[in-house]
Amino acid sequence: MVDARGMRPRRPYAVVVHGCQKSHPCVTILAITYRFRDLNMLFPSFQASGLKCRTHALSAAISALLFIGLSSNVAYAVQVPANLGNSLDKLVASNIAVKAKPANALYHDAQGRGFSTEQAQTMAALAIVDVNNPNTYLVRVNLDGSKAMTALVANLQSTIPSLNVLAKDEKYRKVGVLNAFVSIDDVPALANVAGVRSVILELKPFLRTKHLPAAASTESAPQPSGGATNGEAIVRLGTVYDQGVTQHRIDQINQYYNPLAPVDYEGQGMSIGFLSDSYNNKSTAPTGVTNFNLPGAAGNPVNTTPVVVLQDLTSGGTDEGQAMVQIGYKMAPKAKLAFASADYGEVGFANNIRALAGIPTFTYPGQTFAADTICDDVGYFDEPFFQDGIIAQGVNDAAAHGVSYYSSAGNDVDINSYESDLRWVANGTGLTAAAGNTALAGTNIDLTSVPTISTLAAFTTLIR
Repeated sequence: MVDARGMRPRRPYAVVVHGCQKSHPCVTILAITYRFRDLNMLFPSFQASGLKCRTHALSAAISALLFIGLSSNVAYAVQVPANLGNSLDKLVASNIAVKAKPANALYHDAQGRGFSTEQAQTMAALAIVDVNNPNTYLVRVNLDGSKAMTALVANLQSTIPSLNVLAKDEKYRKVGVLNAFVSIDDVPALANVAGVRSVILELKPFLRTKHLPAAASTESAPQPSGGATNGEAIVRLGTVYDQGVTQHRIDQINQYYNPLAPVDYEGQGMSIGFLSDSYNNKSTAPTGVTNFNLPGAAGNPVNTTPVVVLQDLTSGGTDEGQAMVQIGYKMAPKAKLAFASADYGEVGFANNIRALAGIPTFTYPGQTFAADTICDDVGYFDEPFFQDGIIAQGVNDAAAHGVSYYSSAGNDVDINSYESDLRWVANGTGLTAAAGNTALAGTNIDLTSVPTISTLAAFTTLIR
């Protein structure tokens, strides 16, 4: 950037010019200039003079404060890149302010981190952070395609020591995207690397779930639910009866639960993958295996194959994934089951979908599991509604690989949705009642404006 004279500007300065008029009050003028000598061009008739009145003195004091504040803001603006998203710029600005002057840390969180603004403190609480270093955040790095991803990642890892790349997608938008942990100190450097289009703060995904109080837990001892007792029509597997078995009429097609069922579908030959926050953060999975609420025990009456855990959340999870696996196990007791976390960013989520599907180049070392069916209950706040984002493209890849995919979209169905009884509409010929379609008689339905469309699709999304 150059000025009108072809000169490259230097660091900007805030300049305060005072003028006193006979009529009072004094006039204070603020201007931004890149060099003090440019004042002669801005104010050719300006002449320094003494302060001759109280009003002028007050004006000077106020202007001095404005000068200090404006200078600070300009300095921060220079150091905070413009290509940061999801309020990552607020965290960077806060970090700069606190490092420059610790007294700027007006807000603190449980980890002892200090922030200069309440907004920065709030965004830090919503962000995904490294459990071993609270000042290291998970970010999504969007590339611009000017550099090959392999070379760019190698350059980033050599020049930014704190960068820890967790997941990559070289195909996304034909330019690539990645998830990585990085120190907040290194975010400006990362954002300014050639080949990086933007750096986005990854926010924690959401799950809408309710957990029973600890006193109501039934994991440690057998406790029939719903008034059922042993010896009734449904045989219990594990320590509790699962509502999924009766809700989905599994007892009508599974002879383990109901020896009188006309057919016996127990999940033989099926492989089911699950994605949620965590599987065993609370260290309860071994108890579930022992009590037959999960498969894997040598004495399990239906399934001695343990759950395959491709990736678990390091800490802080609710083990919603374990609960999902338990439900799937009870509904298809003999199926092979696997879990992967969806909480390591959108790229990590999409790649774990591909890994569970057994898509080559995305599987984990030594992995032999490949799902026929995958389900998740996770939602990310910035998933696009009207186009396929990072996660949806992972689902598309799984569907193209022959996998059935089902998402409950963060269990949001009872909040942002519409539910109504099914009302059958009689079939008829013609696009309007006037055209002879008797099924449309007495209605104002006009189907002539409805375009002919293909109903073929890789998967179906339920709008929430």
